[in-house]
Amino acid sequence: MDSGKIKIAVDTSSLIYLYKSDLLASSGRACRFITSAEVWDELLRGGKIIEIDTCARYIEIAPILLSSEKWGKSAFSTADKSLLEIYFQYPCDTVLSEDGHILRYCKRNDIPHYCALSLLAKLVQRGALTKEEANNGFHALVKIGRYSSRIVEYATLLLKSEV
Repeated sequence: MDSGKIKIAVDTSSLIYLYKSDLLASSGRACRFITSAEVWDELLRGGKIIEIDTCARYIEIAPILLSSEKWGKSAFSTADKSLLEIYFQYPCDTVLSEDGHILRYCKRNDIPHYCALSLLAKLVQRGALTKEEANNGFHALVKIGRYSSRIVEYATLLLKSEV
């Protein structure tokens, strides 16, 4: 894997959003997506939402140890806990998730984080996306995703600052 790439702990929804918006391959030029077997299993259970062979080219599945002491009776699912453990154990540069609980946890704990929509600005900055690709991806993600108007506005500002 390219060491110049952004190491990203990625969740199921983000992978699906990137795939459905035709951004997975282009984001793979700048990002090294790392996930857990639990997240991969969620993708497989999703049926024909995505082409697994296509996704497999851009994803590294990493083994992790889940500590019951650390997570206790946390409200996070096993896949969510494993996503955060990927971030801590590998260590990754950032977390990519569409889950508000995960993103709030990251914010409270000073963990760099993105949703797929806000990641676009970083991809433009890194040269992985052109302005046109970013704009097309932005519109596709807004259509696909369940983003609040606040998130859309924030991502718009981020993107405008990069293009």
